[in-house]
Amino acid sequence: MKQGQIPGHRSSEVPKSGVSMFWRFGISDVRLWLVACGLWLLGCNHSPLGFDQLDRNLQDPQFPTTPFVAGDCYGKFLTNGPGDNLYLGRDGAYESRVLLRFALQDSALDSVTAVSMVLYPHTLHPVSFSIRPTTTEWDDYQVTWHDAQTGIPWFTPGGDVDSTLLARSVVTADSTVIELDQARLRTMVNRTYGIILLPDTAPAESLNFCNLYSMSTSSKKPKVVIQYGTKTRTYEATQNTFIVDTSALTRRISDLWAGAGYVFRSYLKFNVDSVESTATVVTAELRLRVDTVFSLHDTVTLGVHRLLADYTLGEKDAPFDGTVLSSRSFILGTDSLVNLDMRSLVQFWAQKPDSNFGLLVTMNPENTDISRIQFSRSILPTLRVGCVNPPEGRF
Repeated sequence: MKQGQIPGHRSSEVPKSGVSMFWRFGISDVRLWLVACGLWLLGCNHSPLGFDQLDRNLQDPQFPTTPFVAGDCYGKFLTNGPGDNLYLGRDGAYESRVLLRFALQDSALDSVTAVSMVLYPHTLHPVSFSIRPTTTEWDDYQVTWHDAQTGIPWFTPGGDVDSTLLARSVVTADSTVIELDQARLRTMVNRTYGIILLPDTAPAESLNFCNLYSMSTSSKKPKVVIQYGTKTRTYEATQNTFIVDTSALTRRISDLWAGAGYVFRSYLKFNVDSVESTATVVTAELRLRVDTVFSLHDTVTLGVHRLLADYTLGEKDAPFDGTVLSSRSFILGTDSLVNLDMRSLVQFWAQKPDSNFGLLVTMNPENTDISRIQFSRSILPTLRVGCVNPPEGRF
């Protein structure tokens, strides 16, 4: 060490042979090394502090009992709106009628040589029907079997119909052309409330429905074609919808159904008081056994909604949140058990026990089809819940 050099200070010179390595590292570095060795000798945990004790505080999964408390079902007329499908037909349980309106004007009556109405079916079930004018103003966003508009009922449920028979036809091909004469065109123009397609009576056991394209399609809208010599003019539908009745359908008091076209909704309530408010719900499954199904399609979809207030058994409506919390599609004829994920709803109920007013099982959506599912009367709905409580004494 040179004269005047502070002990422990690193020299810029390379140490000579035989000089202690302590001086090369510095005394402060040596002290840190000694402390580290001491901690190792004392047996410090090889993992972060407390991690070796975490497992012993975790709780085992719990499967609390959530008994079925109550169930009910109600039906109601709901507007089907100007959607993609127009259902026409009837059987032993349902009748579906189609409403159409065209913006025909008096000037269309001059020099007419031919007139026809064209309909395009999705399906080719041979449905016979008649066409008549309607005599009451209706709105395709509001009309149902009972009401022409909101708060304005039909004088006759199913539509107020003029006695004039405009035409009779059968849906049998990719496009059904219905020939009219000039006198019938004049009736359509003078009856500004549009027309109604009435399906003929069919045997109760037959599937006598067809699905027509609506005005929402690009190239297959319902239309009236008027010919003036060598010229033609086409009027496409400006309003259209279908209305459904189930007056021939009998539902027992204990039946639980979900339906579309004419709406059926099933009210279910389970007691989830055994699920602690601090628990994390890791699984919750609503199980419904299906007995019978009616549908015009191969697949149907169910949805679950949360009720917003108490429901009184026997009522015709229940206040519910429009958000679909869970949905499940299944194929007709292959599935007999429907499982719906209820984790978010059970977690909500556990944290807010006063909000458990029950739930509704519905078709999803409810206004684009004619369908009905009947759930088992002998095997009640079940709600199976699994949850994990927070570790004791930590966090």
